[in-house]
Amino acid sequence: MTTERAERDTVAFEVRNGIAWVKFNRPEKRNCMSPKLNRQMLRVLEDLEFREDVGVLVLSGEGTAWSAGMDLKEYFRESEAQGLGAVRNAQREAYAWWERLRWYQKVTIAMVNGWCFGGGYGPLFATRFKTYDRCSVCDERFEREPGQWFGAVYVNLCLTLVLTAGGFLLTRTFTPLTSTQQLWIWIPLAVIGPLLLHRSSTGLWTSLVFIGEGLYLRWPRR
Repeated sequence: MTTERAERDTVAFEVRNGIAWVKFNRPEKRNCMSPKLNRQMLRVLEDLEFREDVGVLVLSGEGTAWSAGMDLKEYFRESEAQGLGAVRNAQREAYAWWERLRWYQKVTIAMVNGWCFGGGYGPLFATRFKTYDRCSVCDERFEREPGQWFGAVYVNLCLTLVLTAGGFLLTRTFTPLTSTQQLWIWIPLAVIGPLLLHRSSTGLWTSLVFIGEGLYLRWPRR
């Protein structure tokens, strides 16, 4: 039977040579995030943010997982049993430290050392992140899914086309601007649009792939 950790023990950290090594510390639960962990992580981040002996914060996980997402029992079921107020409070506690990490005053790096699922993407995308070359459990090589970059480019082009063509038709219909004047507006937008929409397009394509066929594929060992 697994002994429940005290709140202060759900996050471990140490500072060495100007680097704060912060770890999810629930290896027996694959480091899934509970309300206790979320509260403690915010305290740790606040304590480290303006320390003069800390220049970089590295977020990792204890054991073989980075984070398996949100704790189904403690974060979801127990909060739901207490009503909507408890659910919203649990969400605020999680989002609070994710937001803090996103606007942190130190360089932040997510060192992904194993499994990362569901809610684990929240803090992951709030940092710069790196992964190990191979999975620490099965030794499979981590690689980007085939077509990831090209798929995002297609989504980007479609979004840019819809925005510029739609905007052109709307301004042509409802404004006194001539076609030439409108082209001076929409052609620069068509050029700059793909740069502005790149991040959103990549995220949208990843979501479509995840919904359609699963984000992770099994690769031959190399």
